[in-house]
Amino acid sequence: MIIYRTKFVLPGGNIFYYVGKDVRNNKAYLGSGKLLPWFIKNSIYIQKITIEQVDSKDKLIERENFWLKKLNCSESKNYLNIKGYSSGGAVIINKDKWKTSLLLSLPKRIESYKKTRASFSINRKREISRNISIAVREAQLKQTEIEKKVRKEKELLTKSRRTKEQRARESYLKSQATKLVAANRSPEEWVLYGEKVSKGIKRYKASLSTEDKEKTIMIYRETMYKKNRMYEFISVVRDMIPHRSSLEIFHLLKSLGIKTHHICVKGFIDFVKKYPNIDI
Repeated sequence: MIIYRTKFVLPGGNIFYYVGKDVRNNKAYLGSGKLLPWFIKNSIYIQKITIEQVDSKDKLIERENFWLKKLNCSESKNYLNIKGYSSGGAVIINKDKWKTSLLLSLPKRIESYKKTRASFSINRKREISRNISIAVREAQLKQTEIEKKVRKEKELLTKSRRTKEQRARESYLKSQATKLVAANRSPEEWVLYGEKVSKGIKRYKASLSTEDKEKTIMIYRETMYKKNRMYEFISVVRDMIPHRSSLEIFHLLKSLGIKTHHICVKGFIDFVKKYPNIDI
């Protein structure tokens, strides 16, 4: 009978551990946790190490609880143990004996619980309920974090196994599916789709701070002026602004082969004035 720790190395290089007990000291037994089947299937390297040998079944659960607490398995993100105490596993118990003892002790337990509960104040009862809900939430959060890691590793595993032709085929099918959906939309559906997109843009803009909005506008205008090649003559325009009108600057840019209009040049002049430190 042993307390063991199993090590799982995933394709992305992430390492996870699981601590448990083994009555028969079976080398093939890697654990009975809920998350283990996926890790056993997808790990590239698995190693089982004996932490401690135990002589009796009575000490087995006690020593497992000791190691779970010492290694902080329930709190650590690298351990797959959901609970911080011994549960399940390969310990064999006498079910008839357990049922008899439970039936005998149950009335006493209920009576004791009622007395204890009655002695609690309302605030104490609320505090207990709050602590239970916090503990449940933390356990669920830990499980979701592990599930996220598992999902990422699963995606990495599936992506790494695909060939170049499979990836190209997949992207082609996705694009065709998008085109098919767009082609089959009715005018009413297009209106609803447009409203949905505009609402999403409005929500995004509302969530931005003033600094972020200004930064977004600056990047957009900078990209636009680079596209129509006006950005190449930013230093020339900066020198001309104090002495020349916007119409003269417009004619100069037009003579240099830039296809634009007067309103766009006015916007470019405002952009240069607002951000004087910008250069090519």
